[in-house]
Amino acid sequence: MRVIVFVAIIIASAVFFGLFTTLDESFIHDTTLEFTYESVILTITIGGIGIAAAKYYGDETANTTIREIKKILSDLNQRLDNLESKLK
Repeated sequence: MRVIVFVAIIIASAVFFGLFTTLDESFIHDTTLEFTYESVILTITIGGIGIAAAKYYGDETANTTIREIKKILSDLNQRLDNLESKLK
């Protein structure tokens, strides 16, 4: 996932929460019920952002780890080839 998509998800989530909060204040006149709805929608919004962050940073970490392991394996193969050539 690209950084632009990740930032777009965060912006869309913020706009969604802001819109919901505005509509919530307009149509619901009970303060306790309004706070309950806002807390539920905030939890869902933060969960969505968390999932997007886990997907983005999980992919980046996995790619970095794979690159490092390939580098270590190629270095190990090169050392083994050097040892084989010295023994012959």
